[in-house]
Amino acid sequence: MAVPTGRAVVFVTGNAKKLEEVVQILGDKFPYKLVSKKIDLPEYQGEPDDISIQKCQEAARQVCKLRTFFYLDTQGHRTM
Repeated sequence: MAVPTGRAVVFVTGNAKKLEEVVQILGDKFPYKLVSKKIDLPEYQGEPDDISIQKCQEAARQVCKLRTFFYLDTQGHRTM
């Protein structure tokens, strides 16, 4: 499937293996271009849901040019 121009999902990671895994999970029919971006995020403290929200908000601030982004933390926190 062709990716619409300008439509991208930013996957925040510096780990190429994580990116490969996400690409495999999403499959060929995923309608967006997947872009990897390495960002240094603070190590927040608190409840896992709160940490995920804070990290997503910070990632959004740093990649504010793009509208959609993914964040997956290796500690099992996930937000979309």
